[in-house]
Amino acid sequence: MGTICLKSKPEIRPQSKKHSLQSISGNSEISIDLEESWKIENSYQPIKLIGKGSFGEIVLVKAPNNNYYAMKIIRKTLFTRKKHYEHLNTEKEILSNVSHPFIIKMNDCFQSKDRVFFVLDFASGGTLRFHYNKKGKFTLPEARFYAAEILVGLEYLHTWGYMHRDLSLIHISEPTR
Repeated sequence: MGTICLKSKPEIRPQSKKHSLQSISGNSEISIDLEESWKIENSYQPIKLIGKGSFGEIVLVKAPNNNYYAMKIIRKTLFTRKKHYEHLNTEKEILSNVSHPFIIKMNDCFQSKDRVFFVLDFASGGTLRFHYNKKGKFTLPEARFYAAEILVGLEYLHTWGYMHRDLSLIHISEPTR
């Protein structure tokens, strides 16, 4: 389990020094610049890397109140178009304003020169894709249950005038009869 130990005074930290945070398996890591991690250092203790995407990473963090959160760390350097910033602002607006049991809640948001940080509720159960890959195939009642949760969450977003732009379908063979 990797953690970051940093000095408490940001003005005396060297600019070029970096620390790595490794996942529990040790296969993936993120590099957090000391200058950028000032708020993490003072408010959130990184515990482990729990996910990686095209624009950033998700890190399990512990807050001063001893609650655990998922911190989404988005690298600004990968934003090549104004549209990327618009999507990020929309995501922030939606997560800040909605409150629903099937939608992750955002608790905090801040940024550094190079990154944006979203502090989200930590859902320890894992992703739907993780469970599908682990199980291989859902039973019909399980598939109905997950589909209903997704539908109710999307319906809630639609009542607020939001539409999800990134739903991915996976091919599932026909159920045996």
